[in-house]
Amino acid sequence: MIKSSTSTLFILLLILNACSNTNTSVEENNNTEEQATPSPVVGNDKDEHGCIASAGYTWSSAKNECVRLFESADAELYEVAENASYDYFVAVLFNADQTQAEIFMPNGKPIILNKTADKTWSNEVFELKETSVFSLFEKGELKFVSQ
Repeated sequence: MIKSSTSTLFILLLILNACSNTNTSVEENNNTEEQATPSPVVGNDKDEHGCIASAGYTWSSAKNECVRLFESADAELYEVAENASYDYFVAVLFNADQTQAEIFMPNGKPIILNKTADKTWSNEVFELKETSVFSLFEKGELKFVSQ
């Protein structure tokens, strides 16, 4: 009877030991997978100019530096359409001598406008005029105005 109990106890210990080793192997495999796939580093999204988009920075050719449009815009223009949402604005930045205006349209690349007359900057599509407010025209049609 003692021999039978000892054998049973020995077998139970072997089974428990095997189960314990299996769990350790699974944990080790999970740890290895976590180490193999590093989590992304916040702020590690620099563009070719070194601007960190996740911090709100974008490159301005007019200013020749990384800027936050909501802080650095020389003018903010809003839609004039009847159904305008005002969810976004067009940012305007000028270079130091104001011979160029850079406009940042929503969902588009920045556009450079060259000074063509006093308080007027344009290219083949857009024209920016400064009177008491800034007005941006696209192919002759008023699209955005500052407030």
